[in-house]
Amino acid sequence: MLVTQDDIYLARINLIGTYLFLMSIWEISEIWRNTLKDKTFLLKLILAFAIIQSLAGCASLIFINSESGITAKTILQADLRASAVSWITFGTHLLSFVLVNSFLYEKLWSREREVWKNLVSSSKEKEEIRSLLIERESLIASLVKSNKTIATGALSASIAHELNQPLGALLVNIQFLKSLTENGELNAKTRDQLIETLESDTKRAARIIKTLRAIFSGDLSKLEKLYVDNVITNITSLFTSELKRRGIELELKLEPGLEMPILKNEFQQVLLNLMNNSIEALSECSNLHPKISIATYLAENKVVVEVSDNGPGIPLEKQAHLFKLPLNSSKGSNMGLGLWLCSHIIGRHGGKLRFENAQGGGARFFLELPTWEEHILLS
Repeated sequence: MLVTQDDIYLARINLIGTYLFLMSIWEISEIWRNTLKDKTFLLKLILAFAIIQSLAGCASLIFINSESGITAKTILQADLRASAVSWITFGTHLLSFVLVNSFLYEKLWSREREVWKNLVSSSKEKEEIRSLLIERESLIASLVKSNKTIATGALSASIAHELNQPLGALLVNIQFLKSLTENGELNAKTRDQLIETLESDTKRAARIIKTLRAIFSGDLSKLEKLYVDNVITNITSLFTSELKRRGIELELKLEPGLEMPILKNEFQQVLLNLMNNSIEALSECSNLHPKISIATYLAENKVVVEVSDNGPGIPLEKQAHLFKLPLNSSKGSNMGLGLWLCSHIIGRHGGKLRFENAQGGGARFFLELPTWEEHILLS
């Protein structure tokens, strides 16, 4: 079969026309879908032009394939009607593209304005957040400074109280010595006793200062192996007369031979504080049989010293902050060195001080430290 020039021209026109028509249908469907979301006038106008260009393309195909449209052998030979149909089709396509670009540019411009507004708003918010953060840091610094001031004051008051006991005893004995001397009633025996007492109180004050200096310097170079039962026996003997005067029973359950790594003066200071706390707590309650118990035993490679009493105990609201600064006390102004310092002493030797309510009422403190052998293995 012979293929003429007319057939080739018509086939090309039909291919291009069909492609443009199908593209127009797809364009209409996409614009319609967007019109359902955004009902702006410009988008509706684009939809109308897309429909017009689709109809024009369809009419162009029909006209070209009709008897009157096949007379031209090339596009240059097309008559006025054929050219008009083609230009209308291409013109509607061009207008559609212009409208689409206008719509997209408007959307882009709106988006840029929105982003700019958000940036301006965000800058203001950032500035407000920055101001709040500066204020927050200032408040934190003020709180830290305030807490340090409170802690320092509480610790100073505790040290002053602890030193007040030997210094007060020194003053009383000096005044007594002065009175005896002025009245001519001082004999050799009384003089020797007073001198011995003054020397003992002076050494006690010096020992307290030395202990505090060692505690806060953190020096553990002179760590020694301490026999727990011997130290407890010596410390409790200092309270014999006071316990008897107050009617308080002392019960000792000491396991012999237990050794732990701690400086003797610091361990004594902890025991003195715990004993004083128990004595004062029992003196303020109406217990008919006041009692302090001290027990030592070995548990999981740790030496445990348990100090308990059957006094009023410690209020629940104070138990959570018992070992924290500012120094806590349930005994008014008489704070001693405080449980915080006791916990600090035990903690820096690798141990722990904890509290439990005693069965039947009262306070129960557990002082836990590693054995000497365990300390050697860990060091």
